[in-house]
Amino acid sequence: MDTLAQPWTAASMIPAMPDYADIVLPEERAAMQAWLEETLTAIRTTAVPAPQATLRRLRRHGFDGATAYQYCMDGGQNGDYVVWANQAISRWPDYEAMHGTYYPHVSAGWDNTHRNPSFKQESVVVNATPDAFEACLWKAKAWLDARPNQTPLVTINSWNEWTEGSYLLPDKRWGYGYLRAVRNVFGIRR
Repeated sequence: MDTLAQPWTAASMIPAMPDYADIVLPEERAAMQAWLEETLTAIRTTAVPAPQATLRRLRRHGFDGATAYQYCMDGGQNGDYVVWANQAISRWPDYEAMHGTYYPHVSAGWDNTHRNPSFKQESVVVNATPDAFEACLWKAKAWLDARPNQTPLVTINSWNEWTEGSYLLPDKRWGYGYLRAVRNVFGIRR
């Protein structure tokens, strides 16, 4: 049985609340305040990059950084994984300039044809492998290592997003390859 070291603890988790500009919550300020009060007071909060008006609103609520949701937001929805990922990664400095703090994001892949068969190849990123994914994780780690005063947080899409072709769960094709990639970069060294 393959075992993977788990370097995270509940105390090191940072709550993140995605913000989608087109969703308006009733009594937004009260809802956000209640959510923030439920978290530990010493923990920072993070938001997904958003338009300037949303960014100002998030700052009023105490958000002080940003992350991304999926490489397809910046790299498009098709092409070679390495090119696609590098295009998304090239936006990290822009997000840092916009939000002050940017927590790097790494996506495992993209294939939206499972959910939308009519999309065909225009919604598929090819050549996504555990090795290519690991290379992106190393870039995220280097980003964090260059910012020692920033909380070391990386977001990954996704644990089980089978219908988007972006998942870490073991499968018949790659086995534990994607999980090993995470371990290789962020796992506890023994």
